[in-house]
Amino acid sequence: MRSTVVGPVLSIALAICNVSMARPVQVFDYDKMASEADLVVIATPVETKELDEKTDLPGVRWNNQPIRVVGLETRFEVSVCFKGKLPAEGKLTVVLHHYRLENPELAEVPNAVQLLRLTPGDSSQYLMFLKRVDDGRYEPFNGQTDPVYSVEKLRNPRMAD
Repeated sequence: MRSTVVGPVLSIALAICNVSMARPVQVFDYDKMASEADLVVIATPVETKELDEKTDLPGVRWNNQPIRVVGLETRFEVSVCFKGKLPAEGKLTVVLHHYRLENPELAEVPNAVQLLRLTPGDSSQYLMFLKRVDDGRYEPFNGQTDPVYSVEKLRNPRMAD
């Protein structure tokens, strides 16, 4: 009798379950990022400006629609440079090209893309593994879809309450 009940129950359960919303996320280990990145720094965001750039985020969709993003440039002051070259004159800075969602509600959907949320002026520091792009700016090592895996906010115990 058990086998006659299990089959139909399993069939019903599978029929009403949602299709998995999983998407592949590429996360590299520190060794790979450190060896292959063009620039590895600890830096503090000082200014973000929104660009006129609007595009689809590469490689992901939501409800079979492209995810629209707006281009940003964030200028960072570098505290420590572990790898790469920075200008020798003045304050050492690096410009990071990244995106924000055009529709902020998409940040709350299951398995949402993990974009950077930076707050210039709050003294936060980030460990950043970056690739140089043709125009001289940098982008996150693992690309624009989930940049949080190559630009990590550091915990600073001196700043804690």
